[in-house]
Amino acid sequence: MAGDRITLGTADRADAERAVELASALPTVHEVTADGMEVRIRTPRGDTQLPVLLRNLEAVGVRALTARLTRPTLDDVFLSLTGRTLRESADATAPTTTHDGA
Repeated sequence: MAGDRITLGTADRADAERAVELASALPTVHEVTADGMEVRIRTPRGDTQLPVLLRNLEAVGVRALTARLTRPTLDDVFLSLTGRTLRESADATAPTTTHDGA
């Protein structure tokens, strides 16, 4: 979960594949995945990496149609470590009460 997530939307799969290649070449990128025309990149300091990535894409003729920067929340980190959200964890550990009808 280390780092921000940059999500790029491209015009077609070829542009997405080229974006994956360029993003993977950046030294601070931890993870790059593509799903169709969407590319997801995990990197620290996404706010400084996004402009660099967009310039690199433009230089080779790949235009990002959309670009979104998302910082991980505490719940995102907890989910990645435990497989459960904070709410699910709290619900699972909350004491249960029973009513005996009295």
